[in-house]
Amino acid sequence: MRKYMKTNDTTPNIRAVLYTVTGDPPTASVVNLTGATVKFIMRQSGVTAAKVDTAATIVLATSGTVQYEWVVADTDTAGDYMGEFEVTDSGSDVTTYWDLRSAADIGNDLPPEPLIIRIVEDLA
Repeated sequence: MRKYMKTNDTTPNIRAVLYTVTGDPPTASVVNLTGATVKFIMRQSGVTAAKVDTAATIVLATSGTVQYEWVVADTDTAGDYMGEFEVTDSGSDVTTYWDLRSAADIGNDLPPEPLIIRIVEDLA
């Protein structure tokens, strides 16, 4: 999944459905987020410190739908970034979801698709 934004923009939000992939051929199962917490983490390519490491919203727990709403400080620096959602379930187990393919793409055995965000300078 690729997202393109201008510096200091706060939309569009990032919304994703999180899946667990099993089997051969692969099948996708929606992650049930009931009782879980979710963080969105983003870091610039070539930089070790995270630019964003904060809570994301669970939009619909039973369908694995999550969303992150930007603030200006998240997008104030142009560059290429990698993003992921980190889920802590009710038993305190942590799973990171960086492959944001659709269920159809998983079923068709397409390669993993990391979340890449490109922020470019605003012309104004």
